Amino acid sequence: MPAKKINWFFALGIALMCANTTAGYAFQGKRSGGGPVKVWEQTPAFNQTLKTRPFFYGFTTWPFATTVQAQSDLMNLIRANGTFYVEHVDDALPWGAALYNQPFPTEFVRNIEAKRARRLADRPLLLSLNPLNTYRSAFVDDVEGALPSALVGKPMDDPAYIQAYTNYCIWMIDRFAPTYVLSAIESNDLLKQSPNDWPAFDRFSRAVMGALKTRYPNIQFGESLALHTFTNTNGPGVTQSFRDTIKAHIENFDFVGISYYPLFGGDFSQAQWDAAFDFIRAWTDKPLAITESGHPAEPLVVDEFKLNIPFSPHDQADFLCTLLRHATQDNYQFAVWWEARDFDKLLPALPASSQSLAKIFRDMGLWDGQGKGRLSLEIWRGHSSQCSW
Repeated sequence: MPAKKINWFFALGIALMCANTTAGYAFQGKRSGGGPVKVWEQTPAFNQTLKTRPFFYGFTTWPFATTVQAQSDLMNLIRANGTFYVEHVDDALPWGAALYNQPFPTEFVRNIEAKRARRLADRPLLLSLNPLNTYRSAFVDDVEGALPSALVGKPMDDPAYIQAYTNYCIWMIDRFAPTYVLSAIESNDLLKQSPNDWPAFDRFSRAVMGALKTRYPNIQFGESLALHTFTNTNGPGVTQSFRDTIKAHIENFDFVGISYYPLFGGDFSQAQWDAAFDFIRAWTDKPLAITESGHPAEPLVVDEFKLNIPFSPHDQADFLCTLLRHATQDNYQFAVWWEARDFDKLLPALPASSQSLAKIFRDMGLWDGQGKGRLSLEIWRGHSSQCSW
């Protein structure tokens, strides 16, 4: 999700992830820390129609309700309707404990272990990690509150920050054995929000990714970039200097992740969506992947933000058709739709002060709030006759 989300939104999602779902699997070779490349083999029960696309596709584990049954139902949807999936961890992290190789806080570990317990072993995994805060303007807070003295007032490229985050990523990777890793989410937004900090972050990013790629040679590493930041004509992302700076930043990535919510770039037409995807393909020859994306399927009315946009299921379907077409023709590694199902039932559990913000994302699911599949679901499942192409 874009930088307009706030930390409690993800903290709640982490706490909700308590369903333990298992599946048959087989893989060959050692763990992702070394040895032969992992070979994933789908179980016989796997839906064969999902294997026809040339790229992986799936959802994140963002919940649609608070119950254990809802979490189990969500994992069943993810397994039955995709070829891989995403664990997205975008919140406060244990800077101090990671720096000093101390045990991580109990509640933090409990939340991560809940995610690991429902790991779909018959699916490749994208593990999305992030050192940046909600607004992509600075590093995220320490989950325990105050930063250790070794980090207070230090620049982003301080060796202590590099060591702490590298240790944290290693801890997470060893628990999830992912196929792909994002070591930062929507990192280009830091250049927009805090341009003076960008050179230090660039050095931090290169050091962390270099260490991780050496330790895990069989994992693909990248960061995600907010594509809507490049397309928003009211921001700096459209300038050549901004784009050149980010292009230099991505040179050591194995792949470039794309976070694209057209609403946040003011992109409402197929011509604008095509232009966005055409830009990113022409801008870099690196492998591309959609790491998160979404578009509303119902009218978006949020008085507090003066939003009144008559979105419909057909608008969502048109955008999904465009996304899948570009993923196919431009040889994307994978494509991720943010939420499987609308979270109408989760909304009342969120703080009243933030429900207006949550409404922007509530109706982006391929299933509506009652669990009924939308037109986009048929497109997702491979019924491309619904698309003009």
